[in-house]
Amino acid sequence: GADFLATPLNSDVRSVPGGYEISFAAGESRKEVVFRINDDSASEATETFVISVINVNGPDAALGAPRTVRVDILDDENPVVDQPQPPLRSDFNVSLDAVVSGLAEPIAFEFLATDANKLLIAEKRGTIQVYDLSGVADGGAPVLERTMLDIQSIVNSRQDRGLLDIAIHPDLANNPFLYAFYVVDPAGVEADGGGNRFSHLVRYTLDAATGYTSIVAGSSTVLLGGGAQTIDDISGRGAVDGTLPVHENVVATDIDVARDANGIALEGYDVGNPTFRTDVLKVDSRSHAGGALAFGPDGALYVSTGDGTSFNFVDPRSYYVQDVDSLVGKILRIDPITGAGLADNPFVQTGDDLSSNSSKVYQLGLRNPFSIGFDEDGRLLITDTGWNTWEEINTGGPGANFGWPYYEGGDNGQILLNSQYVNRPEVQNGTFTVTPNSEITPAFRAFAHDSNVAGFQVQGITGGDAIYNGDVYPEDLIGSYFFADVSQGEIFAVNVEDRRDLEFLIKREGSLAPVHFSQGPDGYVYYADIAFGNIGRLSIVPGDQLTPAQQLEIFNLYIGYFDRAPELDGYEFHKRAILEDIRGPAAKTFEQALLDRADHF
Repeated sequence: GADFLATPLNSDVRSVPGGYEISFAAGESRKEVVFRINDDSASEATETFVISVINVNGPDAALGAPRTVRVDILDDENPVVDQPQPPLRSDFNVSLDAVVSGLAEPIAFEFLATDANKLLIAEKRGTIQVYDLSGVADGGAPVLERTMLDIQSIVNSRQDRGLLDIAIHPDLANNPFLYAFYVVDPAGVEADGGGNRFSHLVRYTLDAATGYTSIVAGSSTVLLGGGAQTIDDISGRGAVDGTLPVHENVVATDIDVARDANGIALEGYDVGNPTFRTDVLKVDSRSHAGGALAFGPDGALYVSTGDGTSFNFVDPRSYYVQDVDSLVGKILRIDPITGAGLADNPFVQTGDDLSSNSSKVYQLGLRNPFSIGFDEDGRLLITDTGWNTWEEINTGGPGANFGWPYYEGGDNGQILLNSQYVNRPEVQNGTFTVTPNSEITPAFRAFAHDSNVAGFQVQGITGGDAIYNGDVYPEDLIGSYFFADVSQGEIFAVNVEDRRDLEFLIKREGSLAPVHFSQGPDGYVYYADIAFGNIGRLSIVPGDQLTPAQQLEIFNLYIGYFDRAPELDGYEFHKRAILEDIRGPAAKTFEQALLDRADHF
């Protein structure tokens, strides 16, 4: 429960008859008013309080109308009530506007802060392309300016591996750096083979002379993962595929023990408490590398790592996600210049070497955290791709443990045991111990695979760093985090301040596979479509309106049939009819509605 204390705590807030008074200095436009909320374990209904500015004093002060904000206090013991099998019907009209097409599995992108028209696009195969978008606003095509980076020869892009994310230092003038996370094919392995591998986070220096659109030759520096460099550093020497259950006895790549060429230990070791190699990012699976990057408001670089284990069976190497001396299944927080851990990270002890694994760990208990991003309040949001039952959006403070592999799901503050991992012999015989439920941070939102579970079903969650704060979409979407079910071509948005506020936006199964969202400098949310090779932009208007692209399409079709400008009445009639088709019981797509009405033009 949450008990609200209605007295402001600010020292500069004064009690006056009928309310409180706060002073603004000349030129000051913002004040924070602090209230205390006491949390307890009782289940209570949502409580609400309202703050209103009812009067202003001063020689030039004027208040046209009272200014009011309503604040809902959500009870964390009082669950969100979801509708069983809610219809995929949007309150908005959304169009997908292609910006750059013809790409090879685009997986991430970054706008240059120094030039809003320059877009850096990471392709999974191991290339970064630079596009100039300066003519797009006027109907022109994007221009490929150059290939900034081509490391295909050393990137393993098998299945879910590859170049997985890029980031640009927020202070380019003083730190002209680009960061790239990728799975490595060292010399001697089969190119793009399915055997075990490792990952690197690499920093490159950008050339200011080219407007930061090229990389200084020889400037690459491995910041994370440098403890593995060659084929000999891989368990099974790159030929053994830990995805397959036949290889479950192969020692994890990041464990420090002698092994033969097939990855089998040559000596005894403490399986439940092994010694981990320093600075090794194992990828003992064809998936689960993680690899998302985000700069925090504190200037630190945050890096997600997957568990590096199999998605194909109950892999006993997944238990090491719960060990802070292993770098897998974590959010890491590092110095973006040196790659070292930071002294205020949650697992740093006095006298610790900041190059140690545990000094870099910020959060743990993640399976495959594919996307990360920060909201305006500095809260880190994580999309964690689930196993057979749940997909999660997670958030928590320093040291948060999200539970994998002992827990997965559910929603509404539930923490559900993952029985398949809990019941393995290694847990039953005490080799590994289940982390207590009380130490686990529940998911912010979780979505079941099972259609019998209430709420939207999501099969494969992806996200990014798009927490909308622009002025081009309806106000209802301000503060919303954009995410997708990549397997079903569905896009959603959830309000980061109110997890009840969850919106379905659009579905394009078979023609849309978004894996990354980010808000562009123009205020629109952009997405990377990995399967169909596009960087696109979302146009979103209220449900009773058409987006500009849709209006143009109707206009062009109309004049194409009449070979003249449309009469206003006829044009408006068909617009209304198409809107009715989109919003009506049939819930047609815009394209279907347009084609169905083509005979009327």
